[in-house]
Amino acid sequence: GSCNAADKTISNTEIGFEIILPEAWVWNEKPADGSVPRGESRVAEGAASFAVLNISVHVLKEGTMLKDFADKAIAEQKKLKNYAAEKEVELKLGGLDAVKITFLYNSAKNDSRSKCEAYFVAIDQRIYLIRAGALKDDYDKYIKEIDGIVKTFKPAPAK
Repeated sequence: GSCNAADKTISNTEIGFEIILPEAWVWNEKPADGSVPRGESRVAEGAASFAVLNISVHVLKEGTMLKDFADKAIAEQKKLKNYAAEKEVELKLGGLDAVKITFLYNSAKNDSRSKCEAYFVAIDQRIYLIRAGALKDDYDKYIKEIDGIVKTFKPAPAK
């Protein structure tokens, strides 16, 4: 992997995960806006804004499949302004079944076009949702870093 000594391991016992962030990223375990834990990159050269990655966990009702959950979450995402799905891929993440969706939407705040990846990772009756993205025009500057971070994701026992 591209782990250098400066990378930092984030362990969250609340949600139950471990992830490795590049040194330049800032991790916010409890954002002031009450949202889920998230990391923010520094602003890349030539980029207008930074990239964001956040992680939440959802407990599945008995008998619900990963695909059902992902479909529901996608239905929610579709309410975003000018939502456009680019692709949906099934993959393994940390040895676990996952679904990855890449999509575009306009920010409710300032109408800027953003590009985002959502990973749904299933373990037992839990689904982790890892969301990462940036402004559409900046996305390519961050995608390598984002993919690198997502690959380090490991579920850990929650409290």
